[in-house]
Amino acid sequence: MSRGSEHDIWPGLTVTNPKRNSSEHITVTVVLYNAIVGGVPSVDDVKAAIDDMEQLYAACSTSGQRAEWQFADVNAPLYSQPPPSNSTAPTAPLALPPVPGGMVFTVGTTFKPQGRAPEELVLRASQLPLNRNSFTYLHDTVGLAWLQAGIAGGRVADAFHAFYLSNNIWVELHGEPNNVALYNMACCLSVAADGPPAVVNDILGPVATAEGNPQKKRVDLALDAAVKYLRMSCATGYSNHQHMATDPDLNRLRASRQQAFAALYQQFMTWNQQPTPSAPTPVAFSTGFPAASAPALLTQGAAPTAGACAGFGAAPASAPMGGGGGFA
Repeated sequence: MSRGSEHDIWPGLTVTNPKRNSSEHITVTVVLYNAIVGGVPSVDDVKAAIDDMEQLYAACSTSGQRAEWQFADVNAPLYSQPPPSNSTAPTAPLALPPVPGGMVFTVGTTFKPQGRAPEELVLRASQLPLNRNSFTYLHDTVGLAWLQAGIAGGRVADAFHAFYLSNNIWVELHGEPNNVALYNMACCLSVAADGPPAVVNDILGPVATAEGNPQKKRVDLALDAAVKYLRMSCATGYSNHQHMATDPDLNRLRASRQQAFAALYQQFMTWNQQPTPSAPTPVAFSTGFPAASAPALLTQGAAPTAGACAGFGAAPASAPMGGGGGFA
């Protein structure tokens, strides 16, 4: 505690070339100064300052002891991303695509995102209305664009989280998973297995280990997870076996998990030999986006590039698909 108009003068930063410690997490220290008008603070002033501090702590995204699960990222070892393996890698990751029409939603029923998605994606998702077009934005406009760019685009792991969030929206809207989103999550894991270790780490998280085998390599863990997401996709209605058998995004999965893929493919063909009821006529729904921008959104990805995870054919009866994997 000090009295007077001036305590000291900060000389500025003295470290001109800071370097990241390879084994320590970044810590941010915030110092608050409470200025009291008229001299020495009263008891009420001190109480008000303490209450203010407690409110700031309460406003944090989480609380608890450092050893608890919600601080797993803080306690986990650091992973360093190796330099790009080729000269085609961009100097910066792809940007998050804007919402069509430039609108940010802050009213009505909005999506409550959960998971380990990057902060900018979680913030954007939390501003979206809980409707079909928000699914299309996260799945097609964001996820497919980042997946199609591949490892060189720098957002394969983020594409996985975009598909994860889009699937969560679908569950909230329809009470069941979306088979195409699950398929694309498998694609992201397969592509990530051929990329730098940091890509797999960003998908799986820093503490993910195989049940009963904590020493399993993380690439193997990613490929095993890809098989399971692909199995869930087929079990929930994915039916384009020709694309699944030739999709370049699944090259690593088919090569490294030949037996598992063959068994899944055979099971897939058995499932799709069962008679299925005809799909009902799609009903109209409110877009929630500006009328001028809705057509552009609904035709997103109409001309996919080779190897893109789009145009997967039949979807569940509740999800009629348009060209290029976009949802009509």
